[in-house]
Amino acid sequence: MKDLAPRLGVEPKTLSSWKRDDDFLAEWEKLYRRTIGSPEKMRQVTDALHETARDRTDPRQVQAARAYADIVDAAKPKKIDVNVNQTQARDLSDDTLLAILAERAAVELEQRKPTDA
Repeated sequence: MKDLAPRLGVEPKTLSSWKRDDDFLAEWEKLYRRTIGSPEKMRQVTDALHETARDRTDPRQVQAARAYADIVDAAKPKKIDVNVNQTQARDLSDDTLLAILAERAAVELEQRKPTDA
């Protein structure tokens, strides 16, 4: 952070505070999704890996199969345990509550998708 801060024209303390700022992190995530990690780009990569992994004549088959398996494993929904009682839920900010609900809804929708056979 000491090297990065001067390049960005900010103090190292500013970088530290950005790492804890929910609004900044949300904007960072949006930018990341648009430029690097869009679901469409990831789908193209996984499709290409899958094709290569299934092609017995391709010398990269084993590496592609391993990479594809790693991606599939990393994409599995993480198990989370949430214990909330009425008092705790009431104490959550609207944004936090909506984020929890959105995350759970995304997991549920992903589980409902038909799987390719």
